[in-house]
Amino acid sequence: MKTIKRFFVLAFFFVSLQTSFANMVLENGRDALVGVFWYDGTLFFPQDRYLMSEGGYGTVSSEQFQAMNPKDKEMIEAAANLLEEARYVFSGVLYGWRFHYQPSDKLRNVKEVFRLEPIAQIPVGDPNLEPLSSDQKGISLLRLQVRYHLTSKDMNHLAFRSSPSLLFSTGMGSGSIQENFAGRKEAIEQSVKEAIRNHQRKRLHAKPQILSGVAYLEQPPRVFLKSGKFWADSRVLFQLKTVKQYFLP
Repeated sequence: MKTIKRFFVLAFFFVSLQTSFANMVLENGRDALVGVFWYDGTLFFPQDRYLMSEGGYGTVSSEQFQAMNPKDKEMIEAAANLLEEARYVFSGVLYGWRFHYQPSDKLRNVKEVFRLEPIAQIPVGDPNLEPLSSDQKGISLLRLQVRYHLTSKDMNHLAFRSSPSLLFSTGMGSGSIQENFAGRKEAIEQSVKEAIRNHQRKRLHAKPQILSGVAYLEQPPRVFLKSGKFWADSRVLFQLKTVKQYFLP
């Protein structure tokens, strides 16, 4: 697919998409984050559409895009969405989220609530976020390596993550394969929740009513397929701001 080859600098390497994952590399004295993200078009239904970022299709004009055949369009859309996924993941590494977690409690008829609110995000279209290389196999498999150049402010954010006030935990979460990229995001968010839950259930004797604080990805999570779902395996740093217990009479 010549369009894809013009759009990205290609380096021909391929690994099984079942085990590929995003990985963080700090280059040249800790000045960049590098991650690998993947897409398999055979997993999704033909009517599935992709949420495009405001950055559009990179160097491909709308006229060029409309003139492409459907499979070329799919790969261009997939590549743009992989960049958007990289923006989301790297933002979670650098800036993190505020979280609100209300664990479920059957005895009290309380449903689980978990929310993540970005503290900050890499701006859409940020020139510091760029594709390094892509690898396409067949007509549906795409693997994209993405780099984000760190600013001095970003370096300060990374330095904060070494604070002793941050707790560490790991968690795995799942997301719907039918939701495509939204399902991968769901898997990552659920893995953050599970990491916080796994840490606290070992330390709190009674189930809390509310937990809130800030959470960061220590590094981009491993995202893979298992039992018809997306799964994310995450290493999480977090700080508790509020631990509210139920009132015991």
